[in-house]
Amino acid sequence: MAKITGKLELRAKNWAKNDSLIHEIHEMTSLPSFLTSVVSDHAFFNTITPLVTNVHNAALTRPFEECEVKDALFSMFPNKAPGPDGMNPCFYQQFWDVVGQDVSLFALNCLHTGQFPDGLCDANVVLIPKKGNPKFVTDLRPIALCNVVYKLMAKMLANKIKFLFDEIISESQSVFVPGRLITDNILVAVEVGHFLNRNQLGKVGWGVLKLDMAKAYDRMEWSFLRRMMEEAIVVKECLQTIYEMLSGQVVNFHKSSICFSKNTAAGDRDDVAAVLGVSQAANFGKYLGLPSFVGRNKWAVFSYIEDKIRHRISSWDKKLLSRRGKEVLLKSVAQAMPTFSMSVFRFPDSLCMAIERAMNRFWWGSGTSKGIHWLAWDCLCPPKKFGGLGFRDLRSFNLGMLGKQAWRFLTRPHCMVARLYKARYYPTTSFMDATVDGPDPMIHTVMPPNLQGSTVSGLIDPITNTWDLSILRDIFLPVDVDRIVKIPVSPTYDDSWYWVGEPNGCYTVKSGYRKLVGEFITTPGGFDKWKQLWKLKVPLSGGPSSGGLSETSSLQLLIY
Repeated sequence: MAKITGKLELRAKNWAKNDSLIHEIHEMTSLPSFLTSVVSDHAFFNTITPLVTNVHNAALTRPFEECEVKDALFSMFPNKAPGPDGMNPCFYQQFWDVVGQDVSLFALNCLHTGQFPDGLCDANVVLIPKKGNPKFVTDLRPIALCNVVYKLMAKMLANKIKFLFDEIISESQSVFVPGRLITDNILVAVEVGHFLNRNQLGKVGWGVLKLDMAKAYDRMEWSFLRRMMEEAIVVKECLQTIYEMLSGQVVNFHKSSICFSKNTAAGDRDDVAAVLGVSQAANFGKYLGLPSFVGRNKWAVFSYIEDKIRHRISSWDKKLLSRRGKEVLLKSVAQAMPTFSMSVFRFPDSLCMAIERAMNRFWWGSGTSKGIHWLAWDCLCPPKKFGGLGFRDLRSFNLGMLGKQAWRFLTRPHCMVARLYKARYYPTTSFMDATVDGPDPMIHTVMPPNLQGSTVSGLIDPITNTWDLSILRDIFLPVDVDRIVKIPVSPTYDDSWYWVGEPNGCYTVKSGYRKLVGEFITTPGGFDKWKQLWKLKVPLSGGPSSGGLSETSSLQLLIY
């Protein structure tokens, strides 16, 4: 029997507590509401072009294999919260040699026969508060904790259809699809806001309508879902008529708004907003948690991030924390808070310095006492094996995060956000050649007019499959010849971008950050035993031995 303590206010303004809340919570946490009030056989469905081909269907309907069971299990995070079975994936991963055969046979039998034993699909529903003091049932976020074997089979099904996502899901949907990032949509929204703000001249005004879907994941017409699964595409024809009638989705006009460019007449703005039944806004506010418009004063836009970090750090000052406790909090919480914003925007240097100063004060302080800052923040950023503590240089980390966006523009030039930026900022050139302060390509030799349209293959000796030095010296400057001959020739492979910092050639934020901060070296005659020193089993000050350096000894090492 479920037991709930506390009380919450229901939609009817009545207060309920304990077991009387179970019915209300059950409605909130039940599966999406499949409506039956709309037309199930509409001519609109006949206009949808199927995207799932016979070849796709053959791949989707093939029997599952035993190796897929193991792949799905070991791709799960080991320490996920357990469901009704009381197990987490770590148990099955650690003892796969014992239980693997039985688990594989059970999962394959269920998926091939379509028969699931009672209790397999049961789940524990945990309510996570969305705010500090939840008052309404809607202030709670339901999380379903399922059995591991059930999640295993669900992941096998997801892995089987994953190869189709990029082909059947609209490119405007940037999440839950391999190779796409949610930040793509944020970049598009920022460019839209930037366009509206700069469009100040001309007779034709522009507007952007921001819509809020009422419980988008809780409302769905079953016939629409079934037909869309058959056709593998979702088409929105209009807001209130065809789309709502077919899908069951409803626009929440109270939370929707419209914003206009500055050259839109006031009368036109009022007329359009009145017809749509939405409010006007100076801009469309935050999108996916980030500001949709960033002007010249970036500090004013992103200062809330510094305020949040300061507020979080101030809540720690009242606690008696060891150096190791402070290190964990700074690395896992404070440094992680601006990560999402840094993946889209470049922070002002002054903001990065302000955040670093706040963290440095917390590190050297003790409770409400500020303490003496024995070392600057940049001295704490080197890795521990070079005498630092491994904290982040926020400016370099910010650029490393943005480098991931640049890598996507290079390797996926046909994605929606890359096409938008090319049309907006470098329509006549490539991303690598696009600059702000003027062209500065690696090869400085100007191509002769008679060689326009020539390819790199003309510079390679077809017999030896190496660079033809005589041709290179006739065309390029000596400094460019030296750069070219260092590039290995691979005539049997197609050219592709390769990041030198990683063995697989793909850019990572970690390798980009290392490039930005530079290589750390030990100065001649300096102390070079930091790695061994951090591994010493030194007793804590005033406590039993538990490994690691004590507060006093680590502080002395940092000072001297």
